[in-house]
Amino acid sequence: MMNHWIILTLAVIAEVAGGASMRMSEGFTRWMPVFSVCVLYLIAFWLEAIVMRTLGMGVTYSVWAGAGMALSTVVGITCFSESAHPLKLCGILVITVGVVIVASAPE
Repeated sequence: MMNHWIILTLAVIAEVAGGASMRMSEGFTRWMPVFSVCVLYLIAFWLEAIVMRTLGMGVTYSVWAGAGMALSTVVGITCFSESAHPLKLCGILVITVGVVIVASAPE
């Protein structure tokens, strides 16, 4: 069933949005971004737990963490003017390859 991949994608998006909100909270001093962090991470963990009903913990968490890290780096570069150093871009490539390998391995 492909539904679990859609839910896992939504979990990754919620996690990355939560991380971006954390960046915007200015050290948890701005109320709305802090609220967003709490809600978005709660949603991310809830969706991840739903996916673990179908996929194994190793695959679920590896894809969630790896895709989240790669996407967070892209968001940092595009939205927060962080550097796009070639080593960062190579890291994103390595993480992406690792996520694909873990996700495609037999259960």
